[in-house]
Amino acid sequence: MRSRHFVVPALLSIAVLAASVAPADSLTFHVEPKSKLTKTFENTVKLASESMSITVDGQDAHGGVDSPKIEISDHEKIVVTDEYASVADGRATKLVRKFDDLAGESTETTAMPEGSGMEDREEKSTKTSPLEGKTVVFTWKDDAYKAAWAEDEKGDDDLLEKLEGDMDLLDFLPAKEVSDGDTWDLEAKVFNKISSPGGKLQLRDQEKDEGEEMTKIQEQIEENIEGEGKATYRGTRDVDGAKVGVIEIAAELQSHGSFEADGRENGVEYKITYTGQLLWDLKAGHLHSLELEGTVGFVMDMKSSMDFNGESHELNQRVEFAGEFEHKITVE
Repeated sequence: MRSRHFVVPALLSIAVLAASVAPADSLTFHVEPKSKLTKTFENTVKLASESMSITVDGQDAHGGVDSPKIEISDHEKIVVTDEYASVADGRATKLVRKFDDLAGESTETTAMPEGSGMEDREEKSTKTSPLEGKTVVFTWKDDAYKAAWAEDEKGDDDLLEKLEGDMDLLDFLPAKEVSDGDTWDLEAKVFNKISSPGGKLQLRDQEKDEGEEMTKIQEQIEENIEGEGKATYRGTRDVDGAKVGVIEIAAELQSHGSFEADGRENGVEYKITYTGQLLWDLKAGHLHSLELEGTVGFVMDMKSSMDFNGESHELNQRVEFAGEFEHKITVE
């Protein structure tokens, strides 16, 4: 009887301890070599002007006149098929990417104030990329991917510049095994992999001369982005027969940039919030899907000099936009 008094409490203690320690889940990349995955990225942004101001030498020159109302909507769809020729150390070391579909469309409408005597206008753009239909090979070397045309593929080598090999969102994964409720920090720049998947894809209206300025300002915004991002593990769930790990994502980010065009200095301020979830296929070892949404604020400051009666004056125009966005990714 005395032995039972010792054994039973010991067994109960072990049972309680085992129940209190939840098993950790391994959110790692371990795709089988030679396998293929098709990845679809869809990004939608809607913006509307909230205020406009015009000043000359710091003094209001708007005259109390109502401002035009500008609305911008933009949608991009990017579809690639990745063949993992070789895999090691938690990443593809040789990746063959076919750019299946690179397309986008945008609409900008301007509603003129009543009584202005000016007509409303609408401008639409269709975006394409010379990379569509092409196949590029990414090779991991010296801690970076090097892009090259696939064998028998032809194309302008300039198109290979600033392409990104990682479209698996590896930087969103934790550095160790995690349990439900664990959190880790996300660097601001990792969100560029969602807003600009695949890097510089040359996706634009090919019939319009958008100039290098817009490309440069986008690159500046991505380079200067900063803020706080947080990932929280929310356990597992079954989705379409697959067991996935659920990563909750939240971030508040901001950035800025500037460029000169036609003798005018242009400054940009940018703020964005992210909320949503990333699902990771635990058995297959790759991204399953992602859905993020949030709000975005965008400010443009345009400064230039003007001569009047032989004197130089500084003209400043400022437009503030606010809106929302949605990012969706699926992997099959």
